Formats: sequence, structure tokens, C-alpha cells
Amino acid sequence: SAFPESAPRRRNTKFGVKIKPQSIEEDVEEEEEDHEPKSRMVAGAIVYVRDPHYSWIPATIETEEDDKKRVKVSVRLPGNWKEQTVEATGRGAKNMKMERLVKLTEYGNDELPLQNLEKDGVTAMGKNDMADLTNLHEAAILYNLKARHAESLPY
Repeated sequence: SAFPESAPRRRNTKFGVKIKPQSIEEDVEEEEEDHEPKSRMVAGAIVYVRDPHYSWIPATIETEEDDKKRVKVSVRLPGNWKEQTVEATGRGAKNMKMERLVKLTEYGNDELPLQNLEKDGVTAMGKNDMADLTNLHEAAILYNLKARHAESLPY
């Protein structure tokens, strides 16, 4: 052994305080409790939702439905939407629903894609390197490219 027999052992102690040994089953139960995935689809979450005319549009979750499989969202178009967006044409394009009931089962992992936010809570767009986006998915990539194009920095 690397330690002489006379060396004191500090097993079952933490900072000099004796702790109760746990069984393996208790350890596993604790790990499962600690690692239960919590839904990020809660009221106030800033997300993207699919749209038949614009592919993805920004929105905020207003409420969760009781079944946890649907959420009510409010579409939140950016202030520069009209200047930076080519208006969609076709049936129903002019009447965009600003309040929607969205089925989470229609999205990967039963979650809407989250928008990328800076620490101050402002949406982060126009990153030079898309690897810097916290949430990297189709909607985030498209909105990042759109913001960079608006600044004449598409590449």
C-alpha cells in the first residue's frame, strides 16, 4: 500500500465531519433525482416556432397546457421585421396569427428551439462565428445569417 499502516485514514469524513455511508441503491436514486430533465418550455421562454410562410418566427411562450404537450405562444416580430423581411405572398400570408397553440410533439425532443440571448436578455444575432451561438439549430442559423446580411456582412 502507498500509505503506512500508522497513517490516519479519513474515510467517511468530509471536512472532518463523520458522514453516514450510503448503499449503492441510495446513490443511484440520488443520481436519478439530480438528473431528471426539466422542461425548458415554461412561460416566458423565448423561442422560435415554425411558420408556413417564413420558415421560423420568434415567439414567447405564454402558458403551458395541462397535458404538457402543447404551449400557447405569442409571436414577437423584431422591430426591424418590415425592413429586413421579404413579405410572404400566397394564401393566408397577410394574416399572420400572433397567438398560437403549438404542439410540442411536432418538434425535436418535444421542445421548441430556444432563441440565443445575451446576458442582458437581449436576443443575440449577427455572430461572426456560429459556434458562438449557445443554441445552435436551424432557426438560430437562419436568423444569424439574416442579421449579418442586414449589416452587409453575410460571410
